[in-house]
Amino acid sequence: MYNIEDKHFIDALAASHPEIHNHLQKIYAGMHNDLRNGCHDISNIISLIYGDYQLLALRHPELTGDERWNMLGIDIRNLIEAMRSIGEFRYAANLQPVNLSIIPYISGLDNLICSKTSARPGQLIHNYHMDDGIISIDADKINYVILALVRNVLDINKHAEIEISAYTDKAYLYIGITDFLGGLSSDIRARLFEPFNSDKTNHIGLSLATSFQILLNHSGELSYNESEGHSGSCFTLKVPLIS
Repeated sequence: MYNIEDKHFIDALAASHPEIHNHLQKIYAGMHNDLRNGCHDISNIISLIYGDYQLLALRHPELTGDERWNMLGIDIRNLIEAMRSIGEFRYAANLQPVNLSIIPYISGLDNLICSKTSARPGQLIHNYHMDDGIISIDADKINYVILALVRNVLDINKHAEIEISAYTDKAYLYIGITDFLGGLSSDIRARLFEPFNSDKTNHIGLSLATSFQILLNHSGELSYNESEGHSGSCFTLKVPLIS
């Protein structure tokens, strides 16, 4: 629903830039028709709207001086991020597990992290004490969890050191992602794995909830502890071994 300020802005836009106003009206009319006809790919619709928004801003740079126009762009980008995150949350449920040997999998984590994030080898500290064995995992989804945890650290400090640990007992492989950045606030810890829980600007707060669900779907567990011996956070992935 529009409030009175929105209506004033739309009326002013129609008066000063009728071609822009008409174009936006066509976009929204098309979106409503798509939804009415059963098209539920809202993410694509929002992306198309944002593409038109950017095109109009290029053609009419004077719009970028209007705070309400800029806020519209922020709202659209937030919607795109929300739809992406919700898609990832749904993605957690579709497992395609394969049997993997532990040591080769763990040995490949450095390459995975450095190729998919801004981390560099010198930032990664290893603490490996695992025996070889077999795990049955959807590697793409376990990798998603590891990368999400690493990116959360790098979002705070892109030069932060991160400890990657791995050990086994008779039943499980444990993979730890530990930082040295002071731990989490009590408010965040209280709802850590709940959806839409974040203290970061422009973050929807679904990556940890998605990660938690991925581990549950593997009959495993994702847990959090304040790291021992220094001020920081430790997330641990617990994955069952194949007997």
